[in-house]
Amino acid sequence: MTVDEQGYLISSSESGVAWVYAQFIPNYSSSTSISRGTAVLTGRIDENGQLVLNIQFSSVDAADTNCGAPGCGGGTYKALADPLTIRLPAAGGTSSVPHSFTAAGQSIPGNTTVTVIPLDGAR
Repeated sequence: MTVDEQGYLISSSESGVAWVYAQFIPNYSSSTSISRGTAVLTGRIDENGQLVLNIQFSSVDAADTNCGAPGCGGGTYKALADPLTIRLPAAGGTSSVPHSFTAAGQSIPGNTTVTVIPLDGAR
């Protein structure tokens, strides 16, 4: 992330956002694939020295297959993670927070983990 003259931070995910999804359905086998997405990160250091980070995610393509006694089914769809605001010490750290995404018209709960690693001398 880079800092502007007013102390605001902005960046985008150059290498992409990797999503991991798992589900368990008794007596079924299932697989899900989700394409890499991107994110735009903005933020600032607040008066308490905390990094307040706002993340806007792009939509991604997803596909799933579920097979069980009655047969197999599945489909393809767009998935979109909700916008996220997270607070971390400006000196760096990791935080995992509840976070959901929407796919096939359903809100699906999950978690997002963010790690901040400051670079010495970087602004």
